[in-house]
Amino acid sequence: MNVKNFIIGTVAAAIVYFFLGWLFYGILFKDIWPVAEGATFNIGYNTLGCLFSGAALAYVFGKFGNMSLQSAATTAGIMGLLGAISMRLFMMASGNCTNMATMITDAGVSLVMGAVAGAAINFLVGKFGGSNE
Repeated sequence: MNVKNFIIGTVAAAIVYFFLGWLFYGILFKDIWPVAEGATFNIGYNTLGCLFSGAALAYVFGKFGNMSLQSAATTAGIMGLLGAISMRLFMMASGNCTNMATMITDAGVSLVMGAVAGAAINFLVGKFGGSNE
C-alpha cells in the first residue's frame, strides 16, 4: 500500500466524517447521541475518532486497489451501515440503547457518511495520489 495514498485517504475521510457528523449528529439528529448529563462534548476525541474511521477506510481501499467512484461509495456505505448496526446492537445488549428507531436512523446516517467518505477517498487519491502499489 502506498503511504501517500493512505494519508490522503485518511485526511479526506476524516474531514468528511467531521463535517457530516456535525451536520447529522450536531444539528439534524442531535438526540441520537446525547452528551451525558454533566459532561461536555470533547472535540479532541471526536477528531481522533474521525481520523481513525478515515484511516480504516483508507486502509481497506488501499488493499482493494483501484475501483470506481461508485464502487468506493457503495463499499464504504455498506461498511458504515454494518458498523453502526453492530455497535448499536452491542449497546442494546448492555442496556445503553433501547430505542430501535434511533438504531435505524443511526444506521442510515452511517451509510450516507461512509458513502461520501469513500467517494472522497476515491476521488482525492485518484487526483493527488500515486499508484496503489
